[in-house]
Amino acid sequence: VISKSIVTGVSDVYKSYILASNTPHNSFCRKGAPHQIGLQFHSALHESSTIGPIISRVQFDNFGAQNGCAGSVAIEIGDDMHDAQFEPRMQFSEITFLSS
Repeated sequence: VISKSIVTGVSDVYKSYILASNTPHNSFCRKGAPHQIGLQFHSALHESSTIGPIISRVQFDNFGAQNGCAGSVAIEIGDDMHDAQFEPRMQFSEITFLSS
């Protein structure tokens, strides 16, 4: 369960750090870097004891190209299932996406 949380992608503090450190090669947003992920879920479809993730009242802030990090995503549902099934037990409620 993840509830009553704020997940921040590229914050103003992080942007300032990268600019001040003069080391853009350390940035998660540089070309060729692994993309930045707010929350990542992998299917547990074949595990009968699980109820799946419950995400409620979570705010995602500063993800995506409009915030200077084209490869960043707020929520990623893992593609590790080779039989193309979706995890039906995931529960999402009161999710907001913001851009400062």
